[in-house]
Amino acid sequence: MVDKMDEAIDKIQDLMIKKKGKLFIDFIKDYDAKTIIKPVNIDEEEKKEESALKISTGTIIDEILGGGIPEGKSALLYGEFGSGKTQTTFTLTALCQNGVVYIDPEDSFSFKRLKEICEARQIDYESVKKRLFLYKPTNWVEQMLIPHSIGSPVDYPMKIDLIICDSLSKFFRGVEFQGRQTLPLKTGFLREFILALETIAKMHKAALIYTSQITEQPAMTAYTSKADTQRPIGGHSVEHQPDFILFFRKSTGNIRIVRMVDSSWNSLAERAFVINKKGIDDLPEEAKATKNIEKASEKFEAKQKQEENITEKTESEEEVNEEE
Repeated sequence: MVDKMDEAIDKIQDLMIKKKGKLFIDFIKDYDAKTIIKPVNIDEEEKKEESALKISTGTIIDEILGGGIPEGKSALLYGEFGSGKTQTTFTLTALCQNGVVYIDPEDSFSFKRLKEICEARQIDYESVKKRLFLYKPTNWVEQMLIPHSIGSPVDYPMKIDLIICDSLSKFFRGVEFQGRQTLPLKTGFLREFILALETIAKMHKAALIYTSQITEQPAMTAYTSKADTQRPIGGHSVEHQPDFILFFRKSTGNIRIVRMVDSSWNSLAERAFVINKKGIDDLPEEAKATKNIEKASEKFEAKQKQEENITEKTESEEEVNEEE
């Protein structure tokens, strides 16, 4: 079994090296031909960003995303089991207007649940099914090969708007990846998998969402939050890849809280939502828990603003000291 795994690792690495090697050789040929890399057109890039299609969650989560996840951009959703990650991916699948590529290493995809969400939202379930392209890898080797198996836009009868992988890390927690000595190999594969999906997402002008299981870190103090102790599997190698990082955690009953942990486009914030027949949904305005959570969110955002002001003030003082 170990020999087969070693052989599979060698084959995957060889595939990646050949692919990258070919790209490098092509680049060298262009470079020898005195090809010049020019800066992008600023106005065109700004217009592209402003007009980009955004995949909406149909909930208050869109507020912290700036309306949704833009095409060609990626979002990492992480949190403990039952925190709402998969329910979010189901809801997005139901709401998406065009094609959805769904990679399901967890084997947690439920047609029954998707149908329930569609019926609760008065969406044609059969139409959603026709737009769904589902992959169910049974091991990490199959998972790694899926990005190379997804076709180009001309291979699909409709535009692909969304690519989902739920979850990214399940198959990379097996015995072949045990021990610190395998960490570079595991994180390397995870990075390559994400980068391959990002390339495909840009090619299709689709949004990319992937979820991750968590690893627990020791609490620094009694007041340390879960956002500081629960990190996605893969650590910094995974966290540096996405454009948005969303941390999900449980609250009371069927209430869940999502926090924007990192984004280049949006300020850090958090919102609460509820899991019900519609998948993920906004909290009822009249609920007592809603008001309490709203106050907690306001405090969090005020704290973030305060920290930003302190940082700006410190940077300004440093600049003045340098000038003196």
